[in-house]
Amino acid sequence: MSQVKQARVNNFNRPLCGLRVVLVCLAASLLTVAQADIATYSVTAEEWSRPRSGRGVSELPGLREFVQNWMQAGEGNRQILIQYPGGESGTLWASELRDWLVALSIPSEHILLEAGSPSGDELLVRIENQ
Repeated sequence: MSQVKQARVNNFNRPLCGLRVVLVCLAASLLTVAQADIATYSVTAEEWSRPRSGRGVSELPGLREFVQNWMQAGEGNRQILIQYPGGESGTLWASELRDWLVALSIPSEHILLEAGSPSGDELLVRIENQ
């Protein structure tokens, strides 16, 4: 193949190469977002203010999936971090959620409480590596 034809072929393939890189980066970022959503759960004050029972807590939107994700990931070197609004009511709220997670078969030694939820009216719960 002549050098001119080879140069045209190379120039033609360059945009496709760039497009491939963009598509791979997009797929990786979507996978990261999907994994973050799976490993993060939030409970609003409104959801938590409803009367609680074992059945009611297990039916909170997203909690069942969160616990299933924990079980599938295995205990290993993972922990659950509960970020809660500061103050006595936030501490009580986070402690009560921790107790319910233990009742749902998550070992208490894998659950950490941390004051400082970014929102004053929700708990943020996420699975993290230790």
